[in-house]
Amino acid sequence: SAAQKLVSVDGVDLLVSWTASTVPVLSALANTARIPFLAGAYDKNVARAGPYVFGAFVNYELVPREIARFLVEKKGARRLALVMAADDWSQSFETPFREEAQKLGAEVPLNEVLSPDEKDSRSLILKLKQEKVDAVLAPLYAGSLYSFLKLARELRFSGAIHVGDGMFEEDLRIAGPSAEGVYAS
Repeated sequence: SAAQKLVSVDGVDLLVSWTASTVPVLSALANTARIPFLAGAYDKNVARAGPYVFGAFVNYELVPREIARFLVEKKGARRLALVMAADDWSQSFETPFREEAQKLGAEVPLNEVLSPDEKDSRSLILKLKQEKVDAVLAPLYAGSLYSFLKLARELRFSGAIHVGDGMFEEDLRIAGPSAEGVYAS
C-alpha cells in the first residue's frame, strides 16, 4: 500500500528497493504503472518480473557460482555444504552453488536450513565434521551468523567458511575473533 501511494498519490518516477525479495510484491505495480523498479540485486524473480523491473549491484545467479569455484579451485574443497537461513535471499544461493560445485566435480552431501534467529547450531557443526565437509557456504546473518561462526570455532570445524555477501563491518565487530579466516564476496 505504501508503494501504491508513492505511485498513485505522490507520482514518483522510479521505485527502488535494496533487496530482490520485494520484487514479487512490487513488480505488478511497476509494470501496470509503467514505472521502472530497480532492485538492489538480480535473481530469478527479477528475470521473470517484466519489462519495468531491473536488478543491479549483486547477481545472485553468478555470486554462488563464483563462491563454488573459489572453494573448489582455490581452496581445494571436494565436499561442500550449504547452510542457509529460511528466507529468499539465503536460499537463492542453493541451486547455482550446487550446480557449479557438481560441474566442478565436488559433492554437496549436506544442505541445511536454519531459522534466521537460530542461536544453537552445535548439531549442525557436528554434522559438518561427521560428513567430512571441506568447505561450507553459509549465507546467514545476525544471530544465526554469529552463533554459527562462534560454534564452528569452538567445535574446531576445520573447513573453509564462506558467508556469501552478508558480512559487513558491524558483523565483523560483533563476531570478533570468530570471523577470522571467514570469506565473503
